[in-house]
Amino acid sequence: MADPRLYGGDDYFVVTNPTLDTGLATIAAPTTGADIEPFVILKNNDIKGGKLIYPDYIRLTCTAAGTAGASLRISAKIDDAARYTSGSTATVGPKNANMNSPLTSIALFYAGPLVAAAASSAQRMIGEALARMAIPVVGDEFVIKFGQAIAVNSIAKNGTAPTTYVINFAPVILGDGDSLLVHLWLPSQSAASSYLVESGWWEKMAS
Repeated sequence: MADPRLYGGDDYFVVTNPTLDTGLATIAAPTTGADIEPFVILKNNDIKGGKLIYPDYIRLTCTAAGTAGASLRISAKIDDAARYTSGSTATVGPKNANMNSPLTSIALFYAGPLVAAAASSAQRMIGEALARMAIPVVGDEFVIKFGQAIAVNSIAKNGTAPTTYVINFAPVILGDGDSLLVHLWLPSQSAASSYLVESGWWEKMAS
């Protein structure tokens, strides 16, 4: 994870999967990366002029590959609108990872077979990755990192053994009302894949 001193933040929050070893499903057939079909939404729910959110990482561990997927693509978008509509499976948290802090999170975090509102005109794509060139394997880990050095590796993306893949996206800053949306999409997919979900981020006042 990135050094929190880069952001000057004292409070780091984590969300974890609601049930041990039980993945959260995508929608049935996320084949196109459509704006209204994210798998994760992280929203800054603070008041205007409040804290900023600096996403650190999202880790997704495959528990079911689904059916007929030809590859796995991951994209990330940011928007200045409240995008969550329905479909979340509750995660555990956010919990403050600083045991000396009494502060609670100003974030809303959703994961699962989500339905999102249409994108606003302000939406921005900040990254897209071909995470796997074949259907995911149970046990695959996809670790999305925001604002960290890009690691160059030669891991095969079409193997049959469980593998950890690291996806590097640009740094993100979420102000009041802003949302980060992460999409998983699998061309030709006809039944949902499922993933354990974990994520962490810093929260700090704007300076």
